[in-house]
Amino acid sequence: MAAPTRPPTRATARMAPEAARRDSCRGIVRSFQPTVTDQYLTIHRTSLFELPKGSVESAPVTINPVLIKSSFAVVEPHGTDVTAHFYQHLFEHNPGVRPLFAEHLDAQQDRLWGALGALVTHLEDTETLVGILRDLGARHARYGALPEHFPAVGASLLATLRHFAGEEAWTAEVEASWTAVYGVVAGTMTEALTAAQSHS
Repeated sequence: MAAPTRPPTRATARMAPEAARRDSCRGIVRSFQPTVTDQYLTIHRTSLFELPKGSVESAPVTINPVLIKSSFAVVEPHGTDVTAHFYQHLFEHNPGVRPLFAEHLDAQQDRLWGALGALVTHLEDTETLVGILRDLGARHARYGALPEHFPAVGASLLATLRHFAGEEAWTAEVEASWTAVYGVVAGTMTEALTAAQSHS
C-alpha cells in the first residue's frame, strides 16, 4: 500500500477493525437519476468475477483484484476527501437528490468510506461480500431506493476514483475492472432491494 502523502480527513473509519467496517457499510445509495452508464451495469453474471459488458463489447469483463487493490491503495491516503468529492460530483450532476441528504454529510461520508474499504477488503471473499451487499440492498429498500437509481452512483464513483487515482494509475484496464465491480455491487443490492420491497 502506498504511504500517505498527507493525513486523511477522518482516518478513524479507514483504520477501524474489520467488524467496525462491516457495521459502517451502509448508505451507498438513496435516490438518483439514471445516466448512460447503465449500459455498463447490466448484469447476467456466471460468477462474481466474470461479467458480460452487454452492449459495450462482446467479450466479458473480468474483475482483476490486483488492479482493484493497487488502484485503491493510491486513492486511500486521501481518506474521506474521496467521499466528499463523490457527493460533490453526485449533487452537481444530479441536483435534485441533494434535499434527500442531511445538510452536514460528515457521517454519510464516513459510512461510504467504510463501505468502500469493506468492498476492497472482502473482494475475494465472495460469501462475506455478497452478504454485506445483500444487507445494504435490503436496508436501502427502506430509503425508497429503486434499481434505476444505481447508475448515477456508479458514474460518480468512477469519476471520483479516476480523479484521485490520477492518469498514471487509472488505466483503461483499471476502469473496466472497477466498472465490473460496481456491476456486482449494483446487481447484488438490486436483487436484495427488490426482494425486500416485494415483502413490504
